[in-house]
Amino acid sequence: MLRHLSFSRLALIVLFTCSCLLNAQEFRSTLAGRVVDQTGAVIVGAKVQAIEMGTNSRYETDTNNEGLYNFPLLLPGQYELRAEAKGFQGFSQKGILVNANARVAQEIVLSVGSASDSVTITSDAAPLEFIRASAAQSITANEIANLPLDGHTALDAIYLGFAVVP
Repeated sequence: MLRHLSFSRLALIVLFTCSCLLNAQEFRSTLAGRVVDQTGAVIVGAKVQAIEMGTNSRYETDTNNEGLYNFPLLLPGQYELRAEAKGFQGFSQKGILVNANARVAQEIVLSVGSASDSVTITSDAAPLEFIRASAAQSITANEIANLPLDGHTALDAIYLGFAVVP
């Protein structure tokens, strides 16, 4: 009986440890924010699109009763964010960088105007992550190939990331 009980405890510990490790392996990200007008009032029912610029993959959602939008499970990359609502000018911002396992917050401010008017922001948006405190870094295959690493494998590059201690 004692042997069966200790085996059950061991199995439970292994299961818990594995589930924690699997959770840490997520690489997809979230792009979320709020849509407001120039006075700061939320805009309910605005149509928001996130477009991955490398593949032209499009994701669409509407803002909720609090003016919030959310794009969960996005692949890392550069995104264009578009928004439109009845009675407001269209909004477009390119160059929003979404890194691996990040939660990027981007507020959208719509100006009053007709649907044919549009506001386009062409400067790159600085990634701002204030929803949770975490850090992530992406290292490209080209960077790994050009660095003086022993073996040029991704495992050798792990220690290149910031805040990584061997």
